Amino acid sequence: MIKRSMIMVAPLWLALAGTCWAQQAPAPTVTVTDAWSRPVPNTHIPGVVYMTVTATGDNRLTGISTPVAAHAGLHQSQGSDGVMTMRAVDGIDLPAGQPVKLGPAGYHVMLMGLTQPLVVGKTFPLTLDLAKDGPVTVTVTVRPMGTGSPPEHDHHQH
Repeated sequence: MIKRSMIMVAPLWLALAGTCWAQQAPAPTVTVTDAWSRPVPNTHIPGVVYMTVTATGDNRLTGISTPVAAHAGLHQSQGSDGVMTMRAVDGIDLPAGQPVKLGPAGYHVMLMGLTQPLVVGKTFPLTLDLAKDGPVTVTVTVRPMGTGSPPEHDHHQH
């Protein structure tokens, strides 16, 4: 009697275990759109990256890296009395469901020690370090000066 029960339970256990192993990876909890950079013809000039980051749950952007720069950092520009200042920040809060825009007049990514010029039309990878999810890599497109954010149909989502 015991042997028969074990034989009948074994296929059920294997079926359940297979279901668990076959589950898909969880959906990304961060979406990045409009990741773009300005052209930089000379590697002695810092580059900049702008984008919009939306998290499905509260998260925090804690760092940035890319192979096109020796150092990538999070910065914030602020204006006061007609003077614009910029300072490094150690992270950017990403409140659940609220898009956080990294743009010219606020938070942005600075690329120092470029390893190559940033040429219009070219792309490069940028890795975002997130407090709750680990790294997420996005593609940044170099856009002509004065064009700002890319058209609606040209989003990168990861």
